[in-house]
Amino acid sequence: MTAEGLFVLGVIGLVTAALMSRRIGVDTAMVGGLLLLLLADQILGEDRILPIQDGLSGFSHKAVVMIGALYVVAAGLRETGGVHLIAGKLLGRPKGLLSAQLRLMLPVGLLSGLMNNTPLVAMYLPILGDWCRRLRLSPSRLFIPLSFAAIFGGALTAIGTSSNIVILEMLLDYEEQPDVVISASEAPLRLVENGVPSFLAIGAVGLPLMMLGIVVIALTNKKLLPERQPAEPPSLDTRDYQLAMRVRNDAPFVGKTVEAADLRHLPGVYLTRIEREGRDIPAPGPEETILEGDLLWFTGVLDSVRDLRNIRGLEMLDGQARKVQGAHQLRTLVEAVVSWDSEFHGKSVRDIGFRTRFNAAIIAVRRGGVPLEGKIGDMILERGDTLLLDTNEKFLSDGEAREQFDVISRVQDSRPPNHRKAQVALGIVLAMVLAIALAPVDSAVIALTAAGLMVLSRCLPGRLARAAIDYPMLLVIGAAIGIGRAMEHTGAAENIAEQLLALAEPYGPLAILTCVYMLAVVFGNLISNNSAAVLVFPVAFAASQSVQLAAEPFAAAVILGASSTFLSPVSYPTNLMVYGPGGYHFLDYARIGLPLVILRGVLMVLLIPIFFPFQ
Repeated sequence: MTAEGLFVLGVIGLVTAALMSRRIGVDTAMVGGLLLLLLADQILGEDRILPIQDGLSGFSHKAVVMIGALYVVAAGLRETGGVHLIAGKLLGRPKGLLSAQLRLMLPVGLLSGLMNNTPLVAMYLPILGDWCRRLRLSPSRLFIPLSFAAIFGGALTAIGTSSNIVILEMLLDYEEQPDVVISASEAPLRLVENGVPSFLAIGAVGLPLMMLGIVVIALTNKKLLPERQPAEPPSLDTRDYQLAMRVRNDAPFVGKTVEAADLRHLPGVYLTRIEREGRDIPAPGPEETILEGDLLWFTGVLDSVRDLRNIRGLEMLDGQARKVQGAHQLRTLVEAVVSWDSEFHGKSVRDIGFRTRFNAAIIAVRRGGVPLEGKIGDMILERGDTLLLDTNEKFLSDGEAREQFDVISRVQDSRPPNHRKAQVALGIVLAMVLAIALAPVDSAVIALTAAGLMVLSRCLPGRLARAAIDYPMLLVIGAAIGIGRAMEHTGAAENIAEQLLALAEPYGPLAILTCVYMLAVVFGNLISNNSAAVLVFPVAFAASQSVQLAAEPFAAAVILGASSTFLSPVSYPTNLMVYGPGGYHFLDYARIGLPLVILRGVLMVLLIPIFFPFQ
């Protein structure tokens, strides 16, 4: 191996060590590694390590553009409650552990094939918390299955996870080179065809692997995942509020009982009474029917009251919140305490003209730790009252508000979903999927169009669209592509491939495929799936061409290996998201993840040659 190739491998080693230490961000480590390579090339000259145009090409790569657009599309689904709409229909009401696991993993896996895993898992976490309380299950029984199911689903489509997009676009780049073999001439499926990635081709292997993972978890969960108590303590927020919500005519539970509408056992909040046409129904029982126009009075802690706004078909009493100016999804909940010298002391909310004055609606009031009942407009405010407001973030810096209130704080994660746009968002996603699968248009253009439609249709305000993009992740992918180019340019990838072939070639193509898979698994669990995919793919491609085999089987092995991130809580973002809420220990992941990696590897080696032949 040349000195330049050894230098590239040394830089990759430094980056890997930095990532394993968890002291440096993934984006910082990857960009830093790329910078070292570019500086070294400039010092040595003659483009010996990494020409600058190749090093920076990753940041303008189609894969980066497409992934950024998909972040916006996923945010549109999230902000409109589209995922909750699907989840409500698919999840149902489980009766026990096995039912809960199966109802959870299959829908999450399928949805993960169409949207980013991280927001998907984030939306399911509170749903599972509710399940655990209802079924009296330890969260450890469901939270790792949630994360792993999201990872399984990433291998169902070309857009299932960002590493899929990157590898398929890189495969297209190689296809343009002379004398390369991308796929067997008689292959039943192709990862790339006619200059575009095939949308469902990887799913031919990914779907059986997902079903295998679901079966393994369902059968072994009790043995391989011991019951744990959540590592995170329960919320200490005991601030109670009383809140009235009106049942809209489009509520999916109109005509259903309280029990059937899932309003009886809401976590941390209680349905205390129903007000119907001037008649009061105290302590409504499970068989009480919900009707259009009913006022449902709830009492509960702040976090639970906040979650009421996510229930489709409910709106604030008298619709005052709808009169607050500003985009629906830019509204937020704010707590404000009436100051000692406030002019509001002794005045009613109606006399103050609160909504007109502050562009904010009071939705609940608490006094002395006790929630106040009655119509908000008739309430006489006193010093020290805590008001729960539906407003926009400008209220937090409003000068007059600062004069009247001692404490003003925004309630985290309190933006209400725009349920009226949920079907629009779902339609955009469906159209995008069909276009990518069927239309002779570049996938990046289709994804950008879908992102634009999310904004133009007002499913997602422009500000939230910009905030939805994970820019550090795009930096990671762009830098990783540049480092991969350095491996090719210096011959490092070819040399590693030669070593791999020397080890595996005597045992045939299946042995080479297994080595590629395991190499991707190791890197995927040590650094990140995106970085692993980009760094291992040049090696896999070089190995395939050295023995004159089609590149697609090895590309599939890289995709599936890099996404087999089951061995630790830090190997994938969704694993880390469920670590605390599930109360897991570090080795709990490897206990169930290692059998999954091995079984997936065996099935993968058997299936890939069927759908993507070597010759």
